[in-house]
Amino acid sequence: MTNDEKIIEFLRTHKAYEQTKVILHHLFFLGEITQKTATEDYGITRLAATIWKLRHIYGIAILDETIEVPNRYGKTSKVSRYYLAR
Repeated sequence: MTNDEKIIEFLRTHKAYEQTKVILHHLFFLGEITQKTATEDYGITRLAATIWKLRHIYGIAILDETIEVPNRYGKTSKVSRYYLAR
């Protein structure tokens, strides 16, 4: 089963509002996500745990990279950006 097939099956069969489903829907239809986006848009504060669940329990291929973003003090911080393997 391809990654896209796994994602579509997951979205089709899981409950309407479940954090894993919300994050997977965002990744599939909107692209990448960071912790800031997950918190601001969905109220999800443990994005890394949700990503872990999608990767290890459901077998979805999600990639990540570390990026630098400005923080509120004018310095840079490192955060993870998650996206689907396509």
